[in-house]
Amino acid sequence: MSYSTSLSTICVIGSDGFIGKNLCHHLYIYEGLNIRLINKETDPNEYEKLLYNCDVVFHFAGVNRTENIQDFQNINVKLTKTVASIVSESKKPVKFIYTSSVQATLDNAYGKSKLESETELKKIFANTLVDLKIYRLPGVFGKWSRPNYNTVVATFCFNIINDINIKMDDPNKLLSLVYIDDVVDEFVRHIHNSNERSNEDEYSVKPIHNITMERLVDILYTFKKSKLSLEVPSFKDPIIKKLYSTYISFFAKDQFLYKLDLKKDDRGCLFEWIKSADFGQVFISRTLPGITRGNHFHRTKSEKFLVIEGKAEICFRHIVSNDMMCYVVDGEKPEVVDIPTGYAHYIKNIGNSILITLFWANEIFDSSNPDTFPKIVK
Repeated sequence: MSYSTSLSTICVIGSDGFIGKNLCHHLYIYEGLNIRLINKETDPNEYEKLLYNCDVVFHFAGVNRTENIQDFQNINVKLTKTVASIVSESKKPVKFIYTSSVQATLDNAYGKSKLESETELKKIFANTLVDLKIYRLPGVFGKWSRPNYNTVVATFCFNIINDINIKMDDPNKLLSLVYIDDVVDEFVRHIHNSNERSNEDEYSVKPIHNITMERLVDILYTFKKSKLSLEVPSFKDPIIKKLYSTYISFFAKDQFLYKLDLKKDDRGCLFEWIKSADFGQVFISRTLPGITRGNHFHRTKSEKFLVIEGKAEICFRHIVSNDMMCYVVDGEKPEVVDIPTGYAHYIKNIGNSILITLFWANEIFDSSNPDTFPKIVK
């Protein structure tokens, strides 16, 4: 799918960084955009040509951590002044989006460099056609972030996946985080709103997710355990959904694939796939021709059967009135059969090939209270 926008020439400074990569990847879905990239490999003599006649400039370049404290001045401040001076000469309106940091209010070398960069931008762009938008971002997390550099989320994801110890100086420390796709959506908004201009300099990204260090670690360990337990957490909380997407982005090539516990007997085989306290569990069976599964009932647990390959007869009988119902289903014409509580039921392979069935139950199986009682249907 492609999209269109009224602003056509975009320059991304810091295109090879965490935010830059994510923004550029998203911009490529738009038709007619001329996207220019400036990164560490770009010859500074090319800056003027790349910045010439741009509609929008995104400036993400800089260092967060360095062993040489002078890098904060040489890269964060001097680079910002250089590109801003070039853009200020533009003879047309330009939107200039700069990513600063909430640390700009703190007394550390990085924060001071971001604050000085903000000040320089405001001074250089005063009385020009440049529309400056400064974002003081909190911790940004998401795919393609770097462990031990961009965010504690990236570091913890990487460490937990690779069985490296986690260090928490203060488990109760409250983290303020924004998700990379929310950041990108906010930035792209300025491309769509071509006539937007406000007197504000400082902008923010929403939603901001506040979470303690301890809870963050607990959630990430839950993700790690899910490969064995098959139980995924509730994604009703948006930050859990976003953290899960971030977590799996740190898998190595050999970590995406994992085995399930395949239970075999003379009927065929069965394996559980996924479980959740919210939606119950899903499991799959392969049943040999002529074989029947079931002949039991549930008091509270309800199920859905979906034959995805083969042909089956599904029957159930009311355990009090003995009312009987039978259905013939075929994987060639998918139909779902709801299995009501209080009915003994079975599924029988009446075809000549393997029957493959997808089952859903509205609760996770509990061996200490299985809610499964033997009862012959017919």
